[in-house]
Amino acid sequence: MGLYHSLDFDPTNPFRSLIPLTRAQRYGDTSSDDASIPYLQSYPDYREQYTADGGSYNQATLAVRWDDVNDFVSFVLGYTLWDPSVADRFERVPAMLSGYSTSLRAQSCSWKACGMLNGNDHGRLSTQPFWFKTDWVSYDVVFRPLNETIYTDVELDTPATGTEAEAFKNYRCKELARYVVRTTRFVAEERKIGLYGFATYNPATNAELTPIPEPTFIPFKRREIVYTWRQIPWLGIPWDAIDTCAVRVNGITPQIAYGDATTETDTTLGGFDVRAKFDGTGYERVFPAGTLLFKGLAEPVEQYIGIGGERYADLKYLFSFNPFGWNNQPTNDPNSTAVNPVRRRRADNTYPPNDRPYGEADFRALFKPRAA
Repeated sequence: MGLYHSLDFDPTNPFRSLIPLTRAQRYGDTSSDDASIPYLQSYPDYREQYTADGGSYNQATLAVRWDDVNDFVSFVLGYTLWDPSVADRFERVPAMLSGYSTSLRAQSCSWKACGMLNGNDHGRLSTQPFWFKTDWVSYDVVFRPLNETIYTDVELDTPATGTEAEAFKNYRCKELARYVVRTTRFVAEERKIGLYGFATYNPATNAELTPIPEPTFIPFKRREIVYTWRQIPWLGIPWDAIDTCAVRVNGITPQIAYGDATTETDTTLGGFDVRAKFDGTGYERVFPAGTLLFKGLAEPVEQYIGIGGERYADLKYLFSFNPFGWNNQPTNDPNSTAVNPVRRRRADNTYPPNDRPYGEADFRALFKPRAA
């Protein structure tokens, strides 16, 4: 018992991949322009499991023609391509959606069985040495929830009005909307202040006795944030942007005004990212300008090989959020949020107006493919 489906490229079909790439485009195989991959789903082999900690999954057995085996596995598990002519995003085929839950996508695909159709010569050899030729292969495909949000290219290029996808498109950082896992660690610190200092005093009279020649400090909470950008084509890694943004803070300009999809004229919103405060009505900036410091990569960049031989890497960007702002000096009042802007003193004892301790950068460049 089963039901035939077709893994072709109609975006209205939840069983189908959403990028209109034919196999000829994908593999350079000009002998085939057929983008359809029919498969049979076996209902008796289907099962589900639900857990409260994100471990839910369902598993389906899918049978596919022998000639479609390689393509089938690639499209089920998804892949990413770098097209140098596309500046604002990669070309991504997301992993296959479960036919029973839109929150689950394929995470593994294992060979289960193979066989011949009735009347065919069993055991015949294929054109490949030391390998047989069969008519069909069945796979156990496991679908699980992903940690990251998935948007297709179509959903980001032509998003629905009032959606999060539209917010990221208007923010001109499409890739920040998908394949990104955000993790946060809170850190309690003491920020040294050169003014005022400490002094001992007489508790009975409240009179100061002896100054202590050490700077005072302000306790404050800092956040270390890692943005893990997944499945990045090796040749598309934006190394220049990483170098440019390192040890800089998020700047005020250029930024996008609320809902403005064409111009970058707003100079007051500042900030970086739009996800955490997106409420469906406006596009607020999560981190105010000057509060987010890019510290580089949290881990070494390690290459891995995709299903079709593609070379990928996961980039783990490390940021540090300082609520006072990295170019400001807080007051000595731990209950106050007041700050004083800081400039750098030059050797000639001057303080140029734009010479701040940390330079500014547009962090959106970190989430765009490398320029050709």
